[in-house]
Amino acid sequence: MARLPEPIEALRRALGETLAEYRKSTGINQTELGRRTGYTRSSIAHIEKARQFPDRKFWEVADSVYKANGALVAEYDHVKAAEEQWRQLEQIQRGQLAQQFAPQGSGLPSTGNVEDDDVNRRTLLTLLGPAALGGPVLDQLEHVRRGLDGMLALPPSGDDADEWAQIAADYARQVHILPPSRTLPALTADFADLHSRIASARGTLRTRMIDSAAQLAALTAITFVSMREHLVAQRWWRTATRAAATVGDPRLSALIGGKHAVSSLYNATPERVLAMADRSIALGKSQPCAGVLSGWAARAQTLARIGRDQDAQQALNTISDLYARLPASEDHDKASQWSWTAQRLHFIESEVHSLAGRVDSAFRAQDDALALYPATSFQGPTQIETHRATVLIRSGQVETGVNHLADTLAALDDWQRADGLVHRTALDAINAVPPDDQRKTYVKQARALLSPA
Repeated sequence: MARLPEPIEALRRALGETLAEYRKSTGINQTELGRRTGYTRSSIAHIEKARQFPDRKFWEVADSVYKANGALVAEYDHVKAAEEQWRQLEQIQRGQLAQQFAPQGSGLPSTGNVEDDDVNRRTLLTLLGPAALGGPVLDQLEHVRRGLDGMLALPPSGDDADEWAQIAADYARQVHILPPSRTLPALTADFADLHSRIASARGTLRTRMIDSAAQLAALTAITFVSMREHLVAQRWWRTATRAAATVGDPRLSALIGGKHAVSSLYNATPERVLAMADRSIALGKSQPCAGVLSGWAARAQTLARIGRDQDAQQALNTISDLYARLPASEDHDKASQWSWTAQRLHFIESEVHSLAGRVDSAFRAQDDALALYPATSFQGPTQIETHRATVLIRSGQVETGVNHLADTLAALDDWQRADGLVHRTALDAINAVPPDDQRKTYVKQARALLSPA
């Protein structure tokens, strides 16, 4: 499913906020609304955050429950009408773009109106973004752009270094919310550009640009992890690690190392993850920074997964202490891969308590985490809901936990269910079901939601 443009996403968020306002004003909580609409409480929470968008029937029932006098249904209809207009425009403009770049004699139709075609072409990228372009068209555009860029041969400047730092920061906010099919082509193209600029840079300017290259390489690795291409990701992690070492900033090396350790939770052995975690902690000299915290996070999660609960809780205590002393500069951006915010702390608490079967502590951490995630985020919130399913399963509420997992997965797009972190976390939850229950229908149905991936 194509990602909707921001104005449409904003309309969906506004509708979710309206639903939450009615809940607060009427006192009818999420659990009760879920019971009347046939949704779980967690699904209602997702709907309020626009992470899930049910059909008109839900809004009709919710409108009746909250006595909204048609206001909720009317707002839903407005959102759907805006979506339909966007999809129609997208279809028209895709055809016009194909006509613009098609070889002569290809037989692709035109609108017949040169002036209208020109207007539509100028607005197309704004409306659809690069992901709407077909591969051959995008390749052709990229070839032309690189040819022109090579002809200019301007020396790198401080402005270039500033721009690349901003580009890396922007990608850090995108790689975990957009499909890899959108981010990866752009990431690799930008990495190639930066590579060519570094070749002609010198001194401090070169160091600053290598810093950005280390971040882009790590973000590329993270994207491949999301695609479950772990062998390819390893090569990018190596490049990121070497680039960070070249910069000579221990905090950058710790940041890259900590992220590598956390990502390796989903494919490496516990021994390897613990070694990587310890290395990132050492690189950051055990000081409160995002890299050291990521190292401790990987350590706590690994210990919990191998059944060393007491050690995992001790690691949690260390994380809490470090987080309390974390500089504000590293705890300011909930949407960035590089920041270490409270939602990450609650995420680790959620996993440790869930794997130990401590329902109350796990639920408390999960509620705290979900309240902090941006509405655009799906990966973290989905894993949190998967933790919730896990703790229910491990505490003996097997069917309730599996059904919660199924509801969570069913609310996702196909590419989101295929995400490496989501898929592995969900699979671990299903595998926590006792052997005697594995053949039950509800377990098979939940597992089937992962099979297309």
